[in-house]
Amino acid sequence: MSSSSIEAVLLAILTGIVGFVSYIAATRANREQAKAAGKGIDAQAFDRAKDIYLSALETARADLGATRADLGAARAELTATRADLLAARADMRETTASNERLSVEMAALRAQIKLNGSPG
Repeated sequence: MSSSSIEAVLLAILTGIVGFVSYIAATRANREQAKAAGKGIDAQAFDRAKDIYLSALETARADLGATRADLGAARAELTATRADLLAARADMRETTASNERLSVEMAALRAQIKLNGSPG
């Protein structure tokens, strides 16, 4: 074998080794790039989930504030209704006492009419 043949064979082997090493490096680079893309997608998904969570939390806080305001209004209305009920009870007691007095007065008038005879 001549020296140029040996050089050609060595050059072919060297080219094969460089090609194989290049293939391995490209494969690793593709894997790392896919991992980085996956991490980027995961980060984007996390950001979207975080935005959705924060939006839902803000909505819940607003709803809680509105519910507290409604509760305050309901308490005020209940207090006013209780005061109205107490006033109505007092009026009812007063009316009952007045009715009892009028019944006693009517009974006395009937008795007086029976004693004096019917008018007219």
